[in-house]
Amino acid sequence: MDSTLINQFVHATIETFQMMIGITPSMSGRPYLQQEASSSEEISAIIGLSGHLQGGVALRFGKDVASGLVQAMLKMEEAPLEADVLDGVGEIANIVAGALKGAVGRSDVSISLPQVVLSQGHRLHYSVKMPSLVVPFTCDMGPFQIEVQAIRSA
Repeated sequence: MDSTLINQFVHATIETFQMMIGITPSMSGRPYLQQEASSSEEISAIIGLSGHLQGGVALRFGKDVASGLVQAMLKMEEAPLEADVLDGVGEIANIVAGALKGAVGRSDVSISLPQVVLSQGHRLHYSVKMPSLVVPFTCDMGPFQIEVQAIRSA
């Protein structure tokens, strides 16, 4: 995966959090490769990529972090219900993927509707056979990750 694509994912994430939630996340470490797409986080919002980019993107959060993000995004006084958290995380992922699509500047990139998984220790399987790039972030609500497994097609 080339550095331009990595930077586009990072920028799309930061821009989405600023616009939707009013906070600025920062990378909390260096991106790293992971052979098997697994995480200790409980919630993953997954977006499939096809066309010029093929693979997938997952935003991974702990429950408390996801709840705090959705509460801030919706400007709620009290903690949101679990169903609202899952919907909100899916919407955040959808906007990140849309921002990435715009940054790539290609009309032949398609993004799927977000799928949200709630399960401790779940693993993701992408059709692209390559390691996942994990980008660790932190924000006011706590740590989260973006996991990218994407290649540019010819």
